[in-house]
Amino acid sequence: METGTLTEMRHLTRISVEAELAAPAALDGLPGVHELTATGTTVRCQVDRAALDEVVGRLNGTSVGAFLAARWGVWGRPARSC
Repeated sequence: METGTLTEMRHLTRISVEAELAAPAALDGLPGVHELTATGTTVRCQVDRAALDEVVGRLNGTSVGAFLAARWGVWGRPARSC
């Protein structure tokens, strides 16, 4: 179990995103995107709910081969998948 202030626990409200892309997506510096990594054509990041539409739009512009988004629940299981 994690404990902390609201600010320290904010990451628990983010949505985990993983996408396999045909071309790079411009997500660097986008507000609401955290822990962004790109390995080859795979992109992984944590996204604030308010920024999800913008992220999905930018990914869609690169021809997405696969996409997974999940908000993780308190017990380490997906609380909801998109």
